[in-house]
Amino acid sequence: MLETEQIEAFRIEQGIPEWSKELGEDVIPNEAGLDQRAISYTKGCYVGQEVISRLKSLGHVNRKLRGVQLVSGSTLTAGDKLVNDAGQLTGTVTSASKSERLAGWIGLAYLKRNFDQPGSRYHLQPPNNSDLIGTAEVRSLPFIP
Repeated sequence: MLETEQIEAFRIEQGIPEWSKELGEDVIPNEAGLDQRAISYTKGCYVGQEVISRLKSLGHVNRKLRGVQLVSGSTLTAGDKLVNDAGQLTGTVTSASKSERLAGWIGLAYLKRNFDQPGSRYHLQPPNNSDLIGTAEVRSLPFIP
């Protein structure tokens, strides 16, 4: 395995979001799990404070960053869609890598609220296709503490 592939696998194993993959202007820090280690609820005024405070009082976001591990199929790829048995879109894989330590394909994915429970399994669909190419299981982050 090349060094860059090992670094990417380690990043995913640790559940660390990366800019332009899991983070961007359309991502609220709470969705990426950054609220526990990078958001202050006691600090004075800052840009975005109203949104963050509103989320805290609501108690939830509409999607969450979770780990996914390939259960069946040959590979996991960024852009793969996660769908339930009814064909409903439940999430999208944002990063994927083969993990030597976990002996298989793992990834990070944003999953809709109520579909993000660890242990849940979803079918994989490629981005521009309706074929089912495998199954992935939702995992808590980090994969390896």
